Amino acid sequence: MASSSSSKIHSGPKIHATSYIVVLALVVTLVVNALATLLPLGGRTTGEISNMFPVLFTPAGYVFSIWSVIYLGLIGFSIYQLLPSQQTNPSLTNIRTLFILSCVFNSLWIFAWQYLYINISMVIMLALLATLIVIYQSL
Repeated sequence: MASSSSSKIHSGPKIHATSYIVVLALVVTLVVNALATLLPLGGRTTGEISNMFPVLFTPAGYVFSIWSVIYLGLIGFSIYQLLPSQQTNPSLTNIRTLFILSCVFNSLWIFAWQYLYINISMVIMLALLATLIVIYQSL
């Protein structure tokens, strides 16, 4: 009699819901940031709003291309932390919730900025900065 292939396949560590929420939070953040330019939210692009305020120094336009590198890094992180082998990584376990919170602050900042709630946008930006500092210190 031929043996059946009823052996169990080991699937590795279970992927936690928080790992999926990290990916979802980043997708929402990327979409909100894209909409700020493509629609644009509030009728003005992020750059147009920035140009409304006189500053002593404004970087050249090409400097803002660093955001493509930053977003690629965030996408890489989101995929990496989703891997089954990283589900028990204590460093990642400690920062997933903070990363989600940073995405929430990033999205809220865009809405506050685009709709000219400048003072609120500054408070949100400080909250985002604080979250990123805690992530950095945790890592």
